[in-house]
Amino acid sequence: MRLPWAKEFDEQFRDVLALIRKICGGTPFEAEYFYYNNALAVIRELSIKAAPVDRTITKKEFLKRIDTSTILFDKWFVKKKGKKAYLAALRKEYFTELNVSPHERFFLIEADANSYIRSDLKHLILELSKKWGKLSPREPSPFCPYIYVHGIADDELLALKRELSAEGFKLIDGHDFHGADFSHYSVTQKATHGNGIKIKILNTLPNVIQVVDAITKTQCIYQFHIGKVYFNYEKLSVRHIKIQVEKMSDVKSII
Repeated sequence: MRLPWAKEFDEQFRDVLALIRKICGGTPFEAEYFYYNNALAVIRELSIKAAPVDRTITKKEFLKRIDTSTILFDKWFVKKKGKKAYLAALRKEYFTELNVSPHERFFLIEADANSYIRSDLKHLILELSKKWGKLSPREPSPFCPYIYVHGIADDELLALKRELSAEGFKLIDGHDFHGADFSHYSVTQKATHGNGIKIKILNTLPNVIQVVDAITKTQCIYQFHIGKVYFNYEKLSVRHIKIQVEKMSDVKSII
């Protein structure tokens, strides 16, 4: 009997990842964080079904379900990697540009009503503005990110915007005056050192769609979801990265 179980497991793990890449293609990161991680989530979901017939799946359906372009949060996988290392790997893959390019970036953040704290969301917005915006007078193509927050009430979103504005943090949301309809022309105006626009908040998912459809520059949507994916936008010209997180505060560790 061979006792070095850790080595056996590591070898098996590498073999599984190699097989996944052979079948599905992609990079080593995609093999581990998309397909393997998603496979664990699918298997776990099937394993708790009461009826044996509900615990079966065809190879074709299994491969279809793990190829979702969404990074699912599987607790066993995260525990194996270590949560700090897991979040760091996501940050390295998606959020470590040395020179942040002036693309249009949309950050869709889900808030958990059971653990929501306004100050946490406010600090996350400030961090996104700082890391993913450039308003220096020397910047030839200044820009700032768009943010949509999923799962909070309209009055709470309004209170958040008022608080940010009162602290001198300039934002726009596509409504030029009280009672005005949403205007994608208004919210897509260029952020500059002169006008001081640091963030663009989109109040609804239809607003997100209007803006994404209207912009012709390079775009990327980063959707962080706690539960199921809440926004689907699958135009090939727009990169859409979907990452499931355990809680909203995890986003700060990733971005």
